[in-house]
Amino acid sequence: MRVTLAVLSCSLIASAVGAAEADKPVKLAEFVVTPSRFGVAEEKASATATLTSRELETLPQVGDDLYRSIARLPGLAADDFSAQFWVRGAPHRELRARLDGLDLIEPFHLKDVDGALSLVDPQTISRLDLSTGGFGVETGDRLAGVMTMETKTPAAAQTRLGLSLTGVGGMNQGVADGGKARWVVAARRGYPDIALKVANREEDVTPRYYDVSGKLEYQFAPGQSVSVHALHGGDTFTYARKNDPSLRSSYDNDYLWARWRAQANPRLTGETVVSGGWLTWSRTGAGAMDGYPFSLRDERGLDVWTGRTEWSYTLGDEVILRAGGEATAGSARYDYTLSRAQTVVLGGKQVTQATAVNTRLNPEGNTLGAFVAARALATPNFVVEPGLRFDARGTTDDHEVNPRLNIAWTIGGGTLRAAWGLYSQRQGL
Repeated sequence: MRVTLAVLSCSLIASAVGAAEADKPVKLAEFVVTPSRFGVAEEKASATATLTSRELETLPQVGDDLYRSIARLPGLAADDFSAQFWVRGAPHRELRARLDGLDLIEPFHLKDVDGALSLVDPQTISRLDLSTGGFGVETGDRLAGVMTMETKTPAAAQTRLGLSLTGVGGMNQGVADGGKARWVVAARRGYPDIALKVANREEDVTPRYYDVSGKLEYQFAPGQSVSVHALHGGDTFTYARKNDPSLRSSYDNDYLWARWRAQANPRLTGETVVSGGWLTWSRTGAGAMDGYPFSLRDERGLDVWTGRTEWSYTLGDEVILRAGGEATAGSARYDYTLSRAQTVVLGGKQVTQATAVNTRLNPEGNTLGAFVAARALATPNFVVEPGLRFDARGTTDDHEVNPRLNIAWTIGGGTLRAAWGLYSQRQGL
């Protein structure tokens, strides 16, 4: 199943600047042409709304959660139970979440309670950009928005420890080899199970979660850097109460990826990312439900391998050409068994009916995507960015061609941004 949208989005952003500053030439590579773009950065960024890293850490939130802190941005909606948010009414599955070049899949802890916390440790993030409409052709297979996160690049050694009402965590960062080598390592352990035990509720619900992340980056030449990243998150959830079936679940998220960022010369820049992701879901249940026996086993797995490359080439001060492609190979495993009995009404009589489900599936498939775009300075105050994207999916044997157009018109102390495009998203494995 796939969904395609034709979207027209626009925004007018005004700022109090002097005439001299307004007349400065536009830096085309840094100019924002996407409407509905917001930022959370360690330093101020050229975006509609910006929060510093310090402000991000001090915002009121539950469980030191990054996703909950940004739910205050325009166009987003959230509730008190889940860290997931809705982008202009669209569910979170229609948002692309990218961390240091890697696309995250279900980046949430405590999935049995609708993903109460996110997998991303906010103390490791230096910059976050969110586009809730009109994003460019470099992003495909998403309808609602794109969120990109970049981890910190340390300039000095530092160790931090944190303790909150919901968990404990720490981070270590440092430099070596004259500043060419840098690393960031962080770990968190949530203890809602301890809080429930203190409240004498351990016989009902016992949730536990933790995550560990790390980055090692090395600059082997001017403008050339290679980094290796790892992210692991684990969860367990147990429910045990008298006269109810006992339930137990566990979830694991594992990602390993490498990233090469290069500036081959002043005109040519780009990055290449190669990644692997392994996700597992496991739920079991047994006991009596409404006085009848009940048994459940739900085992799922997903393995994903992805390669992506994007490059930009500058032609003078007036044109930037961009192109890139990505390929993904994935396989999934579903093993679901359910047996239970319940009372139903058949022919005017109440009878006991047994239900048994036994399903095993092993879908797999590949996807391909490519894009070309050009950003041009048509006049000193008018920027236009046309682009074309192609996506193909082997599992459904179909393809999509999506044209898009972004423009930005600077008028005195304000900027009018508008976008039109076709956006497609298919059901994943």
